[in-house]
Amino acid sequence: MYVITLVSPVQHPSFDDGLRKYIQPVVVFDRIVKEKDRAVQWFVEDKPLPDFFSSVRSQAVDIFIQAINTRSKKLFLADMDSTIVKGETLDDMAAKVGIGEKVSEITDKAMRGEIDFEGALRERVALIKDLPLTTVEEMVAAVELNPGAETLLKGLKAHGIKTCLVSGGFTPFTAAVAEKLGFDENHGNTLGVDGDKLDGTVVPPILDKSYKLKLLDEKIDELNISYANAIAIGDGANDLPMLQNASLGIGYRPKPILADMLPNLLIHNDLDALLYCL
Repeated sequence: MYVITLVSPVQHPSFDDGLRKYIQPVVVFDRIVKEKDRAVQWFVEDKPLPDFFSSVRSQAVDIFIQAINTRSKKLFLADMDSTIVKGETLDDMAAKVGIGEKVSEITDKAMRGEIDFEGALRERVALIKDLPLTTVEEMVAAVELNPGAETLLKGLKAHGIKTCLVSGGFTPFTAAVAEKLGFDENHGNTLGVDGDKLDGTVVPPILDKSYKLKLLDEKIDELNISYANAIAIGDGANDLPMLQNASLGIGYRPKPILADMLPNLLIHNDLDALLYCL
């Protein structure tokens, strides 16, 4: 049995009634309103066909599906760049030295899974060698959160869910974002430093897709829970193994590789829409 959560970004009277035609012949044996005219849960016996998901999303509604017996969550892992915060922090640093467009092209290829993440990371960091640490500090202070991030973290904490920020970005940013939002832990790559400037290197180990999956496994063991109790969210190719293994893995404004591989996508709503899935 499954629970399907439907969320509209705005109040839309009886919006789920208009979507039921897409789910036939699957039987909805129960229905719970999570927020009037905005969020509802359908309980179904069979998983709908893929066409159902695309049809619902075409109506500007986000849809999430999970097995009924996996709704109890104890762990939340989140990517940072273009997920919890707006934009890619490395691209922003590159823009400070006038090579933002060049670095952004490499970032886009890495996030689409077209090139190796570690090689792309080292190449991009080498291009921002000699960036002053004072500039990095200014950029950390100016990072913008994506809409709904603060409400999402407050809601997760209220449910007693352990929260971890894990990023292929860098520790000055992950530490600041984690502190601002109240993440229990933060993990990021370490930039090499020479005096008061960046030296153009990344200090091993590199946090890539395998690290993100490894962290998910470690936290599951630490908490003595299972994948069924885990939520994860991200936007790019380096998030895919983590998202595929968490029972509720969500692509946020996903790159095509995630949109093709994952059933649960957050496209139309803000981040706090995830709270309706709990």
